[in-house]
Amino acid sequence: RLRRDYLIRPLLFASREAIEAYAREHDIAFREDLSNRDLRYRRNKIRHQLMPFLQREFNFTSLSSFLNIGLIVQEMLPEVEKAAATLLPSDFPGGTQNKIRLDISTYKGYFSGIQIKALEMVLSELLQREVKLTNRLFRDFTVWLAQEKFSPRFRLHPQVEVRRSGGELVFEKPGSTPHEGTVSVDLEVGAEYVNEALGLMLRMDWAKRPEVKMTDDRMVEYLDGGKLRFPLRLRTWKAGDRFQPLGMQGEKKISDFLTDEKDHFLPRSQMLVLENAPDIVAVVGSRIDERYKLTEHTQHILKITIESL
Repeated sequence: RLRRDYLIRPLLFASREAIEAYAREHDIAFREDLSNRDLRYRRNKIRHQLMPFLQREFNFTSLSSFLNIGLIVQEMLPEVEKAAATLLPSDFPGGTQNKIRLDISTYKGYFSGIQIKALEMVLSELLQREVKLTNRLFRDFTVWLAQEKFSPRFRLHPQVEVRRSGGELVFEKPGSTPHEGTVSVDLEVGAEYVNEALGLMLRMDWAKRPEVKMTDDRMVEYLDGGKLRFPLRLRTWKAGDRFQPLGMQGEKKISDFLTDEKDHFLPRSQMLVLENAPDIVAVVGSRIDERYKLTEHTQHILKITIESL
């Protein structure tokens, strides 16, 4: 807050020199807080390093206009919050919630400042505490939303994931949605596996070389069928699982791989692997194993297709 009772801070409308002159003119004693010189604080880096740089390099004779931006932004915040609230469900906030939906087209219709505020309000409601979104994470989320076929899920926060469902964004805490526990099923070529609780369908078919299209779409993967022994087992990953991610030289723990990935096809705890015992040939909807990729010597091609229900 800019003002509380008789205290006004910060005095953006006046320079340090003007304040000191006013104090001397009215015989007002003042002192400088010792922390004002401590460059460990960001505000002091701005005051003692950024501001002199702007004056020196950009020939600012007065910083008053520059500093007044803070006042303008402060006045705009309530309006930004009001606009962001129009993106949220009519019953928001509704106490402790595990799932919140936003209309995608409505969300895209607002500029980034309002989008960020809306996302922060959703996260704060789900986690029941104030949450701030970094610019980098917002940028990654915006890229994910634009690439509709890249991955159906995005981890917006360590405790919150976002998925697409029709024309909506669904924000939920992993594990808050009921599911059927662990998956373990054997699949032959031509099989179609449907799991409504997880919201997915997986199908395996043979493909001919001309049909193969290498894209960034993780919902379609190809494996060297000549190296596979059927049936393959589709199961929930478990601690200790390892594979060699496509493009890497050595093996990596599935747990570490999932930690490094920004977005997942399913909540982390429910991620599935495809097993060609004893090897894991793919983390479903994320990455295949380097050893099972297609090469010029591949004669039989297995196509794996994943769809969200």
